[in-house]
This record gives sequence, structure tokens and C-alpha cells, in this order.
Amino acid sequence: MQTQTDTNIDAFTPTPKKNLRIWGRIDYNEWLCGFTMPVKDAAGNTITKGEKSPYNPEIHQNAALAIDLYIQQLPEINIPNARICEYNVTKGSIQWEKDTLPSLINLGVTAKEQIDGTWAVIEIIESKKTYKASSGEIKHNLSWMFVNLFADEDTCRADYLAAVGRQPSNGSNENAPVITSEDTEKATAFAFLKVIVTNAVRGHSEFKTASEAAAKALAQYPTVARFYSADSQETVQLMSEANPALLPF
Repeated sequence: MQTQTDTNIDAFTPTPKKNLRIWGRIDYNEWLCGFTMPVKDAAGNTITKGEKSPYNPEIHQNAALAIDLYIQQLPEINIPNARICEYNVTKGSIQWEKDTLPSLINLGVTAKEQIDGTWAVIEIIESKKTYKASSGEIKHNLSWMFVNLFADEDTCRADYLAAVGRQPSNGSNENAPVITSEDTEKATAFAFLKVIVTNAVRGHSEFKTASEAAAKALAQYPTVARFYSADSQETVQLMSEANPALLPF
């Protein structure tokens, strides 16, 4: 997942509608991060941007808990921009404490293990947190709120179909969801692969252990593993992009 601090409305193309809902499988990951401040010259011009990266006591004053959430959407939904399926926040942030965490508490969630790997419907809302766009306009960041959790994929799908007024496909229902082509499915799977691999190899310095971690992560996503394995050229390339030290030789 990307290491930016906030997810904002400018990150999406096309811009999502307010309170967009997505049904799918949740991937939860947390890691210690640190922040560096922007460096500016005497005239106020930015020389280097501040960034969020894995915590290193030699360069970071304090550590924070980064929380990465990812939703593998139901294939019936097929939102083409995979970036909208990512949510990167830190514990203590307005987005997490005021929006996301209360929604989880309302659903009875008391531990992260209840989130990771579960099926859910999330709603993307405008957060109370704002930022100044390049145009000078003040805009709202986006937050995830959990609307409901489901026991399995079938229950999740049933809730989605009921919400959009569709019936399960029986081969003759004209209102049944349109099945995407294999090329489209593979392109969507690759977008998900980027997130899965980057998450899995974080913290690994050896190719063998990183590859094993990627294989374990992919086993949780059969719709992605259908097209890509830990040994796939695309996976190896993504591993090296996430960490140039991870080369298969």
C-alpha cells in the first residue's frame, strides 16, 4: 500500500460519489511508522516533502501505528480504480478515531482479528479533517466507516444484491449482474496484486522469505491467485519495486 498519510478525494479518478458503499473482503495490516517533516529553503520553497515510512529510530523522533485497510470488492461491483479500495491512516488520527473506529465499535469489534479476512460493507464518507488543495480550496479527506460485517462471501453478496435491487443469477434473469471478461478480471486482479505484494514483503530483506510471505498472502485471495502466483514475473517485479534489494539471485 502507498505510504501517504491521508486518502483524499483528489486521489480518485473519477471522483467517487459521497457515501459510496463497497462490499468485499477486508485485509487489515498494521506497522510502526515514522514521519519526516518537509524541508524548505529560505524563500519557503519545498526542497523535500515530508513522508511516512517504516519507523527508524535514527531518523524518526517518534513511532506511530500505521493502519492499512484494503477491500477486495465483490466481482459484481467491479469499480475499476483499485486505489479507492485502499485506506491508509494512523492510530490517533481524526479519520481513525472519529470515523472508522467508532463504526467498528458499533458492530461489536474489539480486536483486529475480527476485521482481517472478514467480509464487510464499508461506506466512504467525507471526514471532518480537511486539507488545502493546490488550487487553494479547502477540501475534506475521505474516511471509511464499516456499515456491516458478514459471516462469509455468500452473505456479503446477498446483502449487496438486496441493496441494489438485484436477484442472484439463475441463467435467465435479465437483471443479473454482468460477468466481466477474463481480460478485465485479470487487470483488476493485477491492481489488487500491487497492494497485496507490497503489504506482504514489507520488512523482508531476503528474497526467499519475501516470496514465501507473498505466496501466503496470495493464498487468501483466490480471485487474484487465479492469475498470479508468488513466482509470476509480475509478482517478482512488484517485489523488487517495493524493495530493490529483493532480487531472485
